[in-house]
Amino acid sequence: AEAIPEANRFVIARALMRNAPYYLSHDSAFETHNMLTRPVTTVTITSPRRLRNRIILKVPYRFVYTKTDNLWGVIPTWVMPNEQVQVSDMERTILDGLSRPELCSGISEVATGLWMRKDDLDWEKLSLYCKKLGNQAVAKRLGYLLELYGLGLSQINRLQEMVGPSYALLDPMLTSEGAYIARWRLRI
Repeated sequence: AEAIPEANRFVIARALMRNAPYYLSHDSAFETHNMLTRPVTTVTITSPRRLRNRIILKVPYRFVYTKTDNLWGVIPTWVMPNEQVQVSDMERTILDGLSRPELCSGISEVATGLWMRKDDLDWEKLSLYCKKLGNQAVAKRLGYLLELYGLGLSQINRLQEMVGPSYALLDPMLTSEGAYIARWRLRI
């Protein structure tokens, strides 16, 4: 019998998008950047093209809608010897995770990825991206985590400038209880 080549789930994701702009994001991007301590089965794709979630060859494909203006911080990444797909770069991956922690199994997984790749992250790019994203909750979560782990401290003041008066949850997947951190306007 002739051998059938194994299908790569990220190459399938690229094919599903046809010619639409896209990038692998959230838990899928964490995986491609070796920022996870656990296996991921779902493939998460961010695109301005609206598609319904589906399962192909027992793999769940999850589509996250975004505006075309939000397609930045994306790099071609090899997923097979002769196949590349679009993936958020490490800094964008962290911010996407802080923006939608439920697509990465929570803030603790994002924090783990941040810590695992701390020597490879560009802290200035991370804070510039954060400003470009314009999401106060993300700036608060990032500032808190960087301070907590003593990372990217040169960027703390820039992140502090993005903190508004209202409070956000550190992890929106958890209940609204716990201590408040006034400096970052976060509920832990």
